Amino acid sequence: MNFTVKTTEQVGSVIFHLSGKLLDEQEAIRLHDKIDQEIQAGNYHIIFDLSDLTHCNSTGINVFIRTLTKSRTNGGDTCITAVNKELSKIFEITKTKEIFNVFDSNQEAETFLKKHNT
Repeated sequence: MNFTVKTTEQVGSVIFHLSGKLLDEQEAIRLHDKIDQEIQAGNYHIIFDLSDLTHCNSTGINVFIRTLTKSRTNGGDTCITAVNKELSKIFEITKTKEIFNVFDSNQEAETFLKKHNT
């Protein structure tokens, strides 16, 4: 399955819906470019919806961490939602779950971001 990215904007946040396999450096660069566009546009609250992401390696984890750093530097935050069982193992091994706010749904993440946006 190829890697794809779709974005939706909510009031105060942008959701990146990731699907497929985020394993390749070129895919990571393409995703990072889209994230940079949103941050440059002033969208500092980012949600990564991983419900359709089947695989991820250190390349993908690096994108998440870089995004977290950029969003927090600008007064925002980054959340991750809908982590499946396989990705959850990777997040535990890399201790990524300890630095991100991880939620079951986009709605929970949006509520969190709204509360912390005031």
